[in-house]
Amino acid sequence: MNHTTSNDTEAVVVPSVTALIGILVTGLLYLVLPANLVIGPNWLLLVVEVVFVVPLAVDVLTAWNLSHSVRRMLVLVPLGVSTLSLIVGVALLILSLPTDIHATNLLRTAALLWAFNILVFALWYFYVKANVRSYYRGLKNSNGAVVGNEKAPDARPGRPPSMKEEP
Repeated sequence: MNHTTSNDTEAVVVPSVTALIGILVTGLLYLVLPANLVIGPNWLLLVVEVVFVVPLAVDVLTAWNLSHSVRRMLVLVPLGVSTLSLIVGVALLILSLPTDIHATNLLRTAALLWAFNILVFALWYFYVKANVRSYYRGLKNSNGAVVGNEKAPDARPGRPPSMKEEP
């Protein structure tokens, strides 16, 4: 049985909820993009994200425990679809440059795509960082001790004790 204090729970829930909100904000940014920069209806990305975020939100906010592989799939699909939507939007913006001569429209759509880009790649960074942290949390050194719980005198600061420098 896993006993966590309320501070541990808050440390896990707050970033997770923030990431879920970030995923939904990408769908909202896609929703306000002009029709010439989206393929299909502009609400489609938001609907796809909601379908995948609702089980994650229930998992984070309740005692319902999804397996790691299911949780991973529920995060990777909306991130992948958001990334693909971003790529398509940028490509369509580039293709529309010769025909769209209104500077305010170009500036607005470029700003929306820029914010979309920042948010999507921040979410990818958050996902990768969380997976690396969980990988190292379960990693053990050659002595059987969990890495990060002890400091070896011959290891560089910031490196796991099993990664000793050779002279």
